[in-house]
Amino acid sequence: MKGAFGARLVGFALLSIMAGWGLSVVSEGFLASRWNFEDSWVVEMLETGEPVQKDLEGLTGFEGWNTETIEIKVRFMSGNFRGTEAMASVEHLKDSRLVMRPGLRYILSYNEFEDGSRIFFVSDIFRAPSFAGLFAGAVVFFCLVTGITGIRAIVGLFLSFLVLIKFLLPGLLKGYPPQILGIVAVAGVTIVTVVTVLRRRRCWLPAFSGALGGCVSAILFGWFSVGFLHLSGLSTESASILASTISGLDLRGILLASIMIGASGAVLDVAVSVTSAMAEIKDQNPGINAGDLFRSGLNVGREVLGSMVNTLVFAYFGNSLVLSLLILEAEPVPIALLNDAVVVEEIVRALAGTAGLLLTVPLTALFGALAVP
Repeated sequence: MKGAFGARLVGFALLSIMAGWGLSVVSEGFLASRWNFEDSWVVEMLETGEPVQKDLEGLTGFEGWNTETIEIKVRFMSGNFRGTEAMASVEHLKDSRLVMRPGLRYILSYNEFEDGSRIFFVSDIFRAPSFAGLFAGAVVFFCLVTGITGIRAIVGLFLSFLVLIKFLLPGLLKGYPPQILGIVAVAGVTIVTVVTVLRRRRCWLPAFSGALGGCVSAILFGWFSVGFLHLSGLSTESASILASTISGLDLRGILLASIMIGASGAVLDVAVSVTSAMAEIKDQNPGINAGDLFRSGLNVGREVLGSMVNTLVFAYFGNSLVLSLLILEAEPVPIALLNDAVVVEEIVRALAGTAGLLLTVPLTALFGALAVP
């Protein structure tokens, strides 16, 4: 049995790798042709020459840069020059981690100065086809291993992203109240996730009710924390750029909406896990009464809650790892660290998710005890 399962996993992995690699190769030309920018092209690197040191001290904006000039031969894969080959001299940062190798695809860009002169440089590797292949391979492997349940989960994830991208983001840009948009979006994502993931229809109402209650708890905690701690939503560089680009946005409300969305994922995980466990208990022991089923749901929820809190905190910590390293390097005074808006915002996100989880477990267990039978 174990050998057969292992062989199936190996077979699934090979199929997934083949599917991902195939999509990466097939999609490369299509994705490259969609790169329509005036100041950059997708190119295939054919040849690279020896680097030559160059001094850019006299050019504004390049003071102190340690650069080198490299002669390259490329084939254009996008733009008006698509299909043609050309030689170019590119400026390259000597300490750059971007290594140019023949056979790989890159983004060739240029900067134009006031006197009309241009400096060409390779700005990045063209990774869109590789990402498409990696994503497709992961999806195929997930669906092969989990079967119809995995397919339903992928469909639910896709629909959830549609809710966020087609409803939440456009609404925020149009200036609608972020708090209301966040609540509606979270409710929509909750409905989509519950309906697509849970195959037992009798589990839909308990999971939805518990998750929605947990999200409300996270929202209330976030709303209180944002006001009590006087958070403006302008702590990050991206928020400052957004505020200077689009006037009239409620950045504090957007911060609160982001807290809601961040907490909803963990809350949904707990609600679905507890509901599924209670339904399985009921199926295996049809004679169990509502009280015992409720207590079983609470016991399962407590254990899931313990691991989920770690998951939530580590997820935020991992997302802020670079920031954490910068803070550690600066050796700040602890009181100054606790007063930093960026640090406080990340802590509030984790605490809001935890507050949502605390209410999700008893609510899900209660509705599950009443509805699952």
